[in-house]
Amino acid sequence: MKKIYSALAMAALVSASAFAAPFQKEANLGNISAQNLSGLEMIQEVSGSMEKSAPAKAAQMSDFLGYMAVEGTWPFQQSSDPGTSVMIQQIEGNTVALTFSPWHKYTNVNIDPIVATVNTAAGTITINTAANANLGTADLTEGTVSVCWAAYKLESDGAGGTKRTPLTQMVGTLQSDGSITFGGINELCGFGIVGKDSWLGAWRDLKFTAPDYFRYVESEWESAGTASYQEYIINPLLTQPIGAVDCPVERKKDNSGFYLLRRPYAYGNWTQVNEVPSSDGFIVFNIGTPECVWLRPLTPSGFWTELEEDYIGEFYIYNLEGDYLFNDAELDPADVAAVFEEEGTPCSTYDPATGKVEVVNVLFGDTEDPGAGYTWVNYKNLTMNITLPTGGVNDILNDAAAAAPRYFNLQGLEIAKPAAGEVVIVKEGKKTYKQIVK
Repeated sequence: MKKIYSALAMAALVSASAFAAPFQKEANLGNISAQNLSGLEMIQEVSGSMEKSAPAKAAQMSDFLGYMAVEGTWPFQQSSDPGTSVMIQQIEGNTVALTFSPWHKYTNVNIDPIVATVNTAAGTITINTAANANLGTADLTEGTVSVCWAAYKLESDGAGGTKRTPLTQMVGTLQSDGSITFGGINELCGFGIVGKDSWLGAWRDLKFTAPDYFRYVESEWESAGTASYQEYIINPLLTQPIGAVDCPVERKKDNSGFYLLRRPYAYGNWTQVNEVPSSDGFIVFNIGTPECVWLRPLTPSGFWTELEEDYIGEFYIYNLEGDYLFNDAELDPADVAAVFEEEGTPCSTYDPATGKVEVVNVLFGDTEDPGAGYTWVNYKNLTMNITLPTGGVNDILNDAAAAAPRYFNLQGLEIAKPAAGEVVIVKEGKKTYKQIVK
């Protein structure tokens, strides 16, 4: 094994503000003992709400691992619905563990993960509720009690009510978009007091929504030559840091300003420390606004290493600017740059004259938690340098500057066709100004 570090502790604390809200991860601290380096620590810097559209295709176990937002119908009437998300981790083979975040109302609940079986060929995930009883303890009003999970088939009782028939298992469907659904007239309940018909949580039409992972579609990209790539993300862990390497660079054909490095960790000395150098991986970034370059989150880099004993995981690299812009379509890169400047925070930039991209505020996740927002405590200012071929890049920047103006009312709502005499806010390229429509 070309191990960089081992015994990585990454226990995640998860919370959500509303029942079907995107997941949000709180600060997370882990310890790292590195080969030839001691005392390295990893901390979760930001919490990103990276739940957008699901992947275009889901055909393997890895598509269903990591954090997912939990959606469903809450059958009980109460003032506020508790929120949650679920972490899905592969245990061995087709066996996975589902860890639901505790609801704020029940922070004293200590519950073990649910064990489930995934069959990608059949497109199913099965929770054996009988095998998942007595999972933990909860210090509730009745004292310390056992908690478990149960599933019910829901039917009419013929008198306007609902009849619940216990099920020994709950079968979900692995959707082609990467989500998992437990549809039908069934109900999955959790945090139940064993021996009593009492449940602290239940879902109907349960659904796990996968984050928007990057999927490479070859027809959408074209070669832009070769770029130079040097990073200070994994390098701090190495006894002999790796210098700049040349790797293929491609640009998006739609002139949106997106570029990607293809397999950046499959060249040069990186093959000596990358456990799976043949893996396809990417660094996807946008230079459409040179004063604010942002890296797309939830993008597999192609760098694999032993994160824990017998667990080899892949890094997902992005930056703080990308965290903001990826999750909020209303934000503009120029606005993010202005806020960063006002706060005295450096921003990632691109120099069209030299082709140099300087990326700062770097964050990363891993296979189990791609949107974690980790950085090294001892090396918090993680950076990377990319040098692009300059030919053709200016055309993209000019296209962006010549974009059609957009109009907004004074409340910030976009207007397709403003009326004469109306006072509007105009956004034209990088400029924003107020105007009276003539």
